[in-house]
Amino acid sequence: MDKKGQVETMGLVIIVILIIMIGLFFLIFSLNGGENGTEDIFLSMKANNLVNSLGSLSLGNSDFGSQVIDCCEGNIRSCNELMESAAIAMDYIDEKVTFEVECLYGGSPARIGDCSTGINSERVTLSSGDRFFAIICRK
Repeated sequence: MDKKGQVETMGLVIIVILIIMIGLFFLIFSLNGGENGTEDIFLSMKANNLVNSLGSLSLGNSDFGSQVIDCCEGNIRSCNELMESAAIAMDYIDEKVTFEVECLYGGSPARIGDCSTGINSERVTLSSGDRFFAIICRK
């Protein structure tokens, strides 16, 4: 009779150990996922700040949005000025960044940078329907 009680106690101890190990694995994986989520939020804020600052930038007698519209209408000089300004702004960010302009009516899209996936900023849509945004690459 004593041996049956010892076997039941050992079974209970094994079950408790398994529950503790499963809990530890869950805790470790949930903490690692939290760090990536926090980093993604930070990179998203960085990308949005870059796009917002570019949107309020003045380039000579016009603003950044006007240059985007001119670029989408086929003005190569505006595209060059636009991309130069974006490149200068991207130098201030310590991440790899891609800046892209999407033209609504068939204009050639302008792009600077080599990151195709990452954390996207919000797309800023202009009155013409043209949009611009930034992508920050993950490390």
